[in-house]
Amino acid sequence: ESLGLDPERVGELVNERTRVLLPLHFSGIPCQIAELYDVAFEHGLRVVEDATHAFGTAVNGRKVGSFGDLACPSFDPVKVITSVDGGAVVVPNAEAAAEVRERRVLGMDRDAVDRQRRQRPWDYEVTLPGFRYHLSNVLARIGLSQLERIDEFIVNRRAYCRQYQGLLAGVDGIHTPPSDYEEVSPFIYWIRVEDGRRAALIDHLRERGIETGIHFMPAHCYSLYRNCPRGQLPVTERVCSEVLTLPLHSFMREGDVEYVCEAIADFFM
Repeated sequence: ESLGLDPERVGELVNERTRVLLPLHFSGIPCQIAELYDVAFEHGLRVVEDATHAFGTAVNGRKVGSFGDLACPSFDPVKVITSVDGGAVVVPNAEAAAEVRERRVLGMDRDAVDRQRRQRPWDYEVTLPGFRYHLSNVLARIGLSQLERIDEFIVNRRAYCRQYQGLLAGVDGIHTPPSDYEEVSPFIYWIRVEDGRRAALIDHLRERGIETGIHFMPAHCYSLYRNCPRGQLPVTERVCSEVLTLPLHSFMREGDVEYVCEAIADFFM
């Protein structure tokens, strides 16, 4: 129902090579994260939460990233807040933070960074493979200015999602997300379209000037992952043939949500 990773199926697939579980909080609605951490603890695995959709989402009153192992939010232009590009890694302790800092700045150790601050940039040590993953100051400043408004953005988007929920509740032929959005920071709003009618609905909405999206195609359908070991994925394949993203962004025009919902209802009449 949450379109998240299934804890029961995960347990079936763990083997001696498994190191990490990578659950996605799809659209900002949290997956069964407590159960997934139970699986990880049982098998000695790390959990890297794909929080690219879920910056600001909470689970039982605790924000994603404030508990557990690692969480990775995204701040690209279409997310709830943006730094124009980039994202973050949220880690549970100082030791993990130190390693992430080394890896994000070309593998230079902490002492080397301190030496740079003392105006000795030529004197540094590289201790492990690293990357150039740090934001520019300009993008970071944009991100901080957005962060100051995160509560406003979340409240605004929740209102649109609840409006969608109410207006689409009686439309036969679709499923809406099983959420009251109380603790959700919504990235996208989606419906599931039954009976193979998604393509026709997309065309119908486009004729009304309404653009839609599909998030996402199944990873195992791409050539990079097609031959990877996997279990059966009938739910993934069914859902990915049904799911459709409706317009959602902060501060939509008055009447936009009603217009979209009326067009959907007209299609199924």
